[in-house]
Amino acid sequence: MTGIQYDQTRKTNTINSVTGIDTLDPNNFLRQLNPSPYDISYDVHIATKNMDDGLQIIEQILPYFQPSYTLNIQDIPELAITKDVPVLFQGIGFRDEYEGGFDGERVMIWTLSFVVKGYLYPPIGNAAIIKKVIATFYKDQDLVTPSGAVTVKVDPINSAYNAVDSNGNQAWTILTDIYGEEQLDSNGNPPP
Repeated sequence: MTGIQYDQTRKTNTINSVTGIDTLDPNNFLRQLNPSPYDISYDVHIATKNMDDGLQIIEQILPYFQPSYTLNIQDIPELAITKDVPVLFQGIGFRDEYEGGFDGERVMIWTLSFVVKGYLYPPIGNAAIIKKVIATFYKDQDLVTPSGAVTVKVDPINSAYNAVDSNGNQAWTILTDIYGEEQLDSNGNPPP
């Protein structure tokens, strides 16, 4: 690796995230914020004793880069995040080194330069599982007078995500309650 540089042209919103179920604890959600884009420079050196060996190696590498080769990389296995990462061919250099006369030790060094359009990720954090949602409806655009509410929740509330009972059936149900204006408290909230 010869260098690393932030790539502002590939920047995405920093507060967006990917969430998924923790494979070790189904009651826990994992959250991964968007990564930071970086260009990572690499040099690959090929040393040969004669020109023909070097050219045979080079001709098996260069045809794949026109000017880039895209790799599909599984960046974060816990959340099944995969990215297509281009590897750009930047150029090739050549050195022919002798030690002694023309009959002495000869080393030919080919240097291939690449840039990987990669990402660096912040740490994985925990995210809460939403098990209860309350939607309140209002009569006017000023959101002053509530006209009703709907509550949707998991029963039992402490059940695990995708839990199943001994028969293989879903171990929880979804309860939906609809409340009229007269059932709401003074703040527009439905009964607990």
